[in-house]
Amino acid sequence: DSCGSLANKSMENMRAPSDRSTHHRRDATWIPRVASANDWSWRAIAWWLLWSSVLLALEVAVCWVVPSFDTIISFAAALIASQANLTWPAYFNAQIFATTRSTPSSRAVNLALDAALGLLGVFFLVAGIVANIAQVAEPA
Repeated sequence: DSCGSLANKSMENMRAPSDRSTHHRRDATWIPRVASANDWSWRAIAWWLLWSSVLLALEVAVCWVVPSFDTIISFAAALIASQANLTWPAYFNAQIFATTRSTPSSRAVNLALDAALGLLGVFFLVAGIVANIAQVAEPA
């Protein structure tokens, strides 16, 4: 469940934010820093249990109110993942490194591979969109 793992990660960051995940002022008082990650006192455990329960209740409410929430998540994944993993890297590789290839034959082979990966990414993008729209349009 992607909702649960995202919520758990956000709670971990709220309990003990790491240096790389906090890009705001250190003296911000609106961030609920209750205990460090190594604090196993009853107060820290109760606070974690409270916030985990509240977030879990919110997740269940969203998934209950929005009946096709899993379809929306998979639709967003189809839109983002196919482009981010295949189409854009192939495009950027072709744009940036095309002129620095050593021989014309290696340039042609690399451009062909970039075009194939880009077309594969576009195919997965269109297939994911069509499959998700068909799933949403199905009668319940």
